[in-house]
Amino acid sequence: MRTEIDHLRQDLQKSEERRQQQENMINDQMKAIADLSRTEAELSAKAEEAVRLKDKLDEYKHAIDKLQKTENVIEKYKKKLEEGADLRRQMKSVEDQNQELLERNREIEEEYRKVLAFKSLMESYKEQMLTLETKNSELAKEKNKIESQNWSVSFRR
Repeated sequence: MRTEIDHLRQDLQKSEERRQQQENMINDQMKAIADLSRTEAELSAKAEEAVRLKDKLDEYKHAIDKLQKTENVIEKYKKKLEEGADLRRQMKSVEDQNQELLERNREIEEEYRKVLAFKSLMESYKEQMLTLETKNSELAKEKNKIESQNWSVSFRR
């Protein structure tokens, strides 16, 4: 009877040690998940910033091309303006229209960037939600498993 009690105590001690190891492992995994989540958030922000900067660079290159073309056109018109007053009035009209179109183009491009940024942000949030839901599901399964094991251990006592 005494040996059996000692055996049961040893089994209980081993189970308690395993439970403690499992808790430690879960805590370590939770810390790792938190660290990975922080890292993922930081990297996502950096990736979004990189995409935004690349888009800006592309826009600037495009704007430079447009400006160079516009400058060339203006230079041609200036030469022709010297030929007559009538052509000067036409040039003024064209420049005004060009400015309005450039402003309208800038406004449209700004709206497009906003929509694109919002879309990528929403995609990022969607991916984060799916990741978190998956992690939550895995943690719930692990919790249920541990609770089941704890219940089994407590039931055996």
